[in-house]
Parts: sequence; C-alpha cells; structure tokens
Amino acid sequence: MKKLALFTSLVLILFLLFIYFIIPSRITISRVIPVKSTDVVIYDYLLTNKNRLKWWPEHENINKRDSSLFIYHSNKYIFKNAGFNSAEVTILDSDFKGIITSKFIDKKNIQLVFELYSHSSLEPTQRFKNYLEANILKKEVNSILNSFVTFIQESKNVYGFEIKRGTVKDTILITSTYSFNHYPAQTEISPLIKQLKTYAESKGARLTNYPMLNITKIDKTQYISTIAIPIDSFIPSDSTYKVNRMVPGNILFTEVKGGRANINHAFEQLKKYMIDFKLISPAMPFESMITNRSQISDSSQWITKIYYPIF
Repeated sequence: MKKLALFTSLVLILFLLFIYFIIPSRITISRVIPVKSTDVVIYDYLLTNKNRLKWWPEHENINKRDSSLFIYHSNKYIFKNAGFNSAEVTILDSDFKGIITSKFIDKKNIQLVFELYSHSSLEPTQRFKNYLEANILKKEVNSILNSFVTFIQESKNVYGFEIKRGTVKDTILITSTYSFNHYPAQTEISPLIKQLKTYAESKGARLTNYPMLNITKIDKTQYISTIAIPIDSFIPSDSTYKVNRMVPGNILFTEVKGGRANINHAFEQLKKYMIDFKLISPAMPFESMITNRSQISDSSQWITKIYYPIF
C-alpha cells in the first residue's frame, strides 16, 4: 500500500514538474509559409472574409450567412480588424488568439505567418489542457494555411483562367492595320486575314502559327484593328502589309472558349493579373485565333489564346 502511495506521489510530482517546467507560461503556435502571390490577392482572399469560403477547409459545412465565423473541426475561428498586411484571429471558447501577417518578399512572393498564443493557467489541469489544445491547433493551422496556398496558387481560382508565363516564340510577323467607325465584326475581320495569308504565301513565306488580332478603341467612333500572322522568314513589305520583328521577351497567356464577351473578359483578367503582380506590358496584347472563325460561325465553339507581353 505504501509502495502504491509512493508511486502515485512520484507520478504526481513528475506531472507537476512537466506542467510547470516544460509547458511555458505562454504557449505559442507559429507557422511560416511562402506563397507565390501578391499583397492584393493575400488581402482579398486571406486577410478579409469576403473570399475565405472559397478555400477554407470543410467550407461546405459553414453557415454562409455569418461571414466572420469559420469552423474547422470543432474550433470556431473569427477573423477581424483586417489591415493591409494583417488580421486578428480569435478562437471562440478557447484561451488562444493571434494574428495572421503577410510579409512582402518581392513582386510575386509573400511570406505568411499565422501565430496563435495563450497565457497558460496556473491551475495544473487547465495548463495541461492548454498544452493539449495547442497540439491540436498546430495541426489545424498547418491545414488551414496549406488549403489557402493550394487554392491561391492556381490562377484559375482567382482569375477564372489558367494564366501561364512563357516567352515569345514567333518573332517574325506580317501585319496589317485597319480603321473602323464601329467595333468590327468577325465577318469583317476574316476576309482581311485571308488577304494577309495570300500575300504572305505569294512572297514565299510559310505560316508558322495561327492568325493574331488586336482591336483597340480610339474614341467613341473609331476602332483600330491590327491583324498579324507569324511567318518563317522576312518578305518585302508594301503600303498595306508590313513585316515586323517581335522581341523574344516574356509573355502571359491563357486559353478561352467562347465568343467576344468571353475573349474580352479573359483580356480583363490578364490585365488584373498584371496589376496585382505589378507587371508592365511593353507591347499590345493580342488574341491568337486557334479556331478558323471563317469556317465556324458558332462563337461558343471558338478556341482562342490570349497573350500579353510583359516585363
């Protein structure tokens, strides 16, 4: 009996030593993770609540009428006081609270820090409960940030299109420019493309890629349409057709299916991507007409690649 009492006392002493000497008075959970994104996207999708349901783990089970409460497993997270690069975090029915911050590394890299902390209770049982809760929250913080990073690094989730970066491959172009007093219809553009092809082939050039198009609005009554076709060699220019060389620089591109509304929307999203990532375009954007639009009149079937030169 004495041995049992001695053993129990020893276990209790060891437990108390663990509680007060191993578990710190302030328990801190900190997770640092890099993400290829921008401060604008981080603010819109992580620090504020408006887009958090799109990536939050277990978001299907969240009451969408409460835009500030986000539940993961059994914990209820509240995000508030969002600033330019931080937001406060509170966990209901818990001693833990904290902050998320974003640190600018360069124009396409951000470092995220998610920190939670709690001042441990002097009461040993509660102090131990805080320690166990910290281990659970550490796993949750990892899952939450990983879910965000996985979501945010897919451009389609943010911009609606899979936006890629590449380099200019077709550097020799034969081009022609036309002025319209209205937005030109495809039935007006297609014959001009055909004429441009005929001219290039008549001079011995081989077409190396799909026809390209840019339509720019000058004012209320004037639109400038530039048509280009990549070719394999330099040929003579004339008053209508000019041969130009493109700099083999960097370029953004995406692919879109559908007619003019979808194409214009893709241009706008590429432009937004450029603004978010602080990119500059040294040349006009253009659409590459993968589908032969003179043969397929149903614009919902058109496949188009959108390109935006950048540096």
